[in-house]
Parts: sequence; C-alpha cells; structure tokens
Amino acid sequence: MTLLTISHLSKRYGETEAVRGVDLEIPAGSRTAVVGSSGCGKTTLLRLIAGFETPDQGKIVLGGTTLIDETIFIPAHRRSIGYVAQEGALFPHLTVAANVGFGLDRKAPDRQKRVAELMERVELPLSMLDRRPHELSGGQQQRVALARALARRPRLMLLDEPFSALDAGLRESMREMVGTLLSKAGITTVLVTHDQAEALSFAEHLVVMRDGAVIQTGAPQQIYLKPADAITASFLGEAIFLDAELADGVALCDFGRIQTNAPGRHGRARLMLRPEQIQMVPIDPDTVSDQWTTSGRVVSRAYRGPTCRVVVQPPSRGYPAGPRAEISLVTSSLFTLEVGAFVRLAVNGTAHVLG
Repeated sequence: MTLLTISHLSKRYGETEAVRGVDLEIPAGSRTAVVGSSGCGKTTLLRLIAGFETPDQGKIVLGGTTLIDETIFIPAHRRSIGYVAQEGALFPHLTVAANVGFGLDRKAPDRQKRVAELMERVELPLSMLDRRPHELSGGQQQRVALARALARRPRLMLLDEPFSALDAGLRESMREMVGTLLSKAGITTVLVTHDQAEALSFAEHLVVMRDGAVIQTGAPQQIYLKPADAITASFLGEAIFLDAELADGVALCDFGRIQTNAPGRHGRARLMLRPEQIQMVPIDPDTVSDQWTTSGRVVSRAYRGPTCRVVVQPPSRGYPAGPRAEISLVTSSLFTLEVGAFVRLAVNGTAHVLG
C-alpha cells in the first residue's frame, strides 16, 4: 500500500531548477532514503513534502488526501507530517519539556503524561525535562527533536540529515535507535542524506537523485549491485569499470572471461564490478603467462593499519583494445602482498552491464 504519492513535482529558484519532474511512491510503513550529492535537490524535495516550500507544479497526495496541486494547498501544520532538521532546531529559550510538548494542546489534561511517554520512547531520563537545549549533547538534542516531532502522532516522518552533525560512533547508534523506534510505531519515514552508507543501512527503499531529478529507485541492494549508470555506481561505493565485448552472457575483457547479468546483449559494453566480488590469491610467477586470463600483478600497495589497499593490473587481452583496467582492492594487512607480486583473480557473482 502506498502512503505518499508525488507526481510531476518541480521547483525552481531563479535560473536553478532544484527539483524537476519528480515522480515517487512511498510505501506505507516503509523506511525510504533519498540520497545524492550536495545540491541535488533532496532537501528541497523534503521541504516541498513538508509544506515549507510551494512547488511550481506537481501534486502531492498523503494517504488519499491531496496536500497540494493546482487548486489545493494544505499548510505544513495541518499535514500530519513530522520533521526533524539537521541541527534539531530546538527553541533555545524553552526547556526540554516545553520543546517536546510544543505541538500539544497546553490545556490538555494528559499533556505532562504524553511528554513523559515521549521522553521514554526516545530513551531520555525525565530528569532532563527542566534543562535548556544548550545543556544537552548533540545526540540528546536530536532525541528531543525527534520526541517533539512524534508528539502529534504524524503519519509521515521526514528526517533531513539529522545525524550528520554527530560523531561517527554516535551517528550509527542514533540511526539504529531512530529506525527501530519509527518502525515499531509504524510510521512511514523518509530520510534525506548524502551519506551512501547511511542510506544503504537505514532504508528499505532507496531513491537516488541527481541535478534535481530521480535517477533510480528500488531496494538498496538492487541499486548497489545494478546501478543505472557509472555515476550512481561510484556514488554508492567503490566500483571497478571494465570495457568488454559481450557474447551469449559472457564478457571478454582485460579481466578475462566473466559472466554478466545481460545474457541477451552482444557487442561492446561497459561493465561494473564491486571490489568485494573479487577474490585474490598469490601465485608462483613461473606459472603466469599471457594465456592465463585470471592473473594479475600488484602495482601498488598502501598500508592502513588493519587493512591495505592493493592495486592490481591484469594482463591486457585486447577485449576491446585499449588501456588495461586497474583493480583497487582492500585486503587485511595480514595478507602480505608486495609490489610486483602475481595473484590469481576470481569473480564472485556476475558483472553488471551498464547502459
């Protein structure tokens, strides 16, 4: 079941088209991450959904209710949408209790009880209720901001890079806590982030944006292994690109003969492999020949403590003619490979054919 539907949504600031022709469907109860580099339009998209900005054209429907189209505009405070900003955006002059209960009826008899329940849900002690935001750590401020967003029981929660200001260890624990909390509450969540690892680990549904447009949507693993193009592939993680000649599901390339996920394709093509698909085993240099299509030679090695980055160059096969590909791999530093060493290379799974 779809909770949020976005149709032909566009927004321009002067000459800049921040969002252009976006069509999206967000499943109810899901965790969706919108990912892309800075300036790609993802935060503008979130603000359009929240009602903080008005689109130039398009339609947004939440749970069957039209929030905006050519004739309708429902303001932000009536959209049943929670919003957590990057810095939390707490009111500095109010206590934690007043911040959490800001959206609640001041005369409601259960107001204090509701505030206490929200503090418990975000795992903050009641002893913090009288503190001011400046007396809290960054992680505590984000928990208060989340509690405030949950106060009015929103149907949709929007998270605008809420973990980016936190240190690495706290960022991961906060992400897990927030994801678990919102899933248990059955709240549909949309997270905006430029951190690809964060998007892949948080989301069940991934949206990749570039230059204001949606480039690809789907399950995180599907997009990671089968990106729409080389730019998306590189943004989501390290990738190895190879020129190849395709025939009957097999690619002939400088890496040898490898299987592809495009059995019907023939002719020249560009392949993508993820480094973790490559296995590397040292071999005796006397056994290496130009006919051994799975061999390579270490051309550089960088020590990084627990890991080493090793660059391997396979022998050129001329499929097609051109410069040889260099394969950059991260291995355990206990796996000693010196520059000049020969290795046997093997591919797990299939190569993805781009385009």
